[in-house]
Amino acid sequence: MERRKRVEAIMGSKLFREELERIVDSARDGGAGASGILQQLSDIVGVPVARVGSVFKSSNCMVPINDIRGVESMGYAKGEKILRCKLAATFRLLDLYGWTQGLGAQITARLKVDQEYFLVNPYGLLYHEITASALNKVDMQGQIVEQGTTNFGGNKSRKLKCLK
Repeated sequence: MERRKRVEAIMGSKLFREELERIVDSARDGGAGASGILQQLSDIVGVPVARVGSVFKSSNCMVPINDIRGVESMGYAKGEKILRCKLAATFRLLDLYGWTQGLGAQITARLKVDQEYFLVNPYGLLYHEITASALNKVDMQGQIVEQGTTNFGGNKSRKLKCLK
């Protein structure tokens, strides 16, 4: 009910309507893509995404999953960047549905079949904090080959096993 009141207040706002019309007009004139328009709209509205079953339900801060941008993206192969985003999104989904309570499993992704490197979450980050660049690249022995953007290491009590 509270969300509905909020939406009605936004939609009834003259200031919001004028700003929305300005964005649409400038995007139409400038030829901006739909993703640029959507980003501007989400910045204006600023409606937080509800976190179902999460421990941090009141958290309004959303950290982007794909935080690999600019020069930093050159350090990753295209397939690795996509896999990092997918794995980070998987962690976010687990958190969103409340499946992180008592979770003792390690979720990993193997980079390539011919290489023995895996992407793992840094031990110490909560699942809703994990981003694509924060993931650690480890070898079959669990040794960190490439540290993510955090200073957290891997979970030493887990053994990596490749399921075929």
